Amino acid sequence: MSQWKTGAIFLTVYLLAATPALPETSREAAEVVAARHARTCYVEMMDGQLKCGGRPRMSFAAARALLGPGTLAKPDEPRTCNAGKPTWVFKWRGFPHQAPIVIDAVTGKLIECRLWECRSYTYWGAARSSTATNG
Repeated sequence: MSQWKTGAIFLTVYLLAATPALPETSREAAEVVAARHARTCYVEMMDGQLKCGGRPRMSFAAARALLGPGTLAKPDEPRTCNAGKPTWVFKWRGFPHQAPIVIDAVTGKLIECRLWECRSYTYWGAARSSTATNG
């Protein structure tokens, strides 16, 4: 009987260690961070590109409506930003060719993705680090 219990404990530990950890940041919390960032975005009339930064330009509800549902991207999926970490990816509903808003699933921080550059930001937008990639 004790061998059965010991075997069950080892099997449970083995199975739990083999499964990937769930993200520490929930989809709802990541959506709030993404919507806060989306509030500062606008379309530049000179080049038609989506620009973000500065003061909020729209309500939280309006910004949230611009974002599609968040999807959890696994660490091994190829993408231009932050390879090697699980992230929440929020694509723009009205701007399919613009870079999505990416939130680190572990820390809950905004990762601003551009074609050639990836910057990690805290949730209130202060720059933390910058690294160049060949996206």
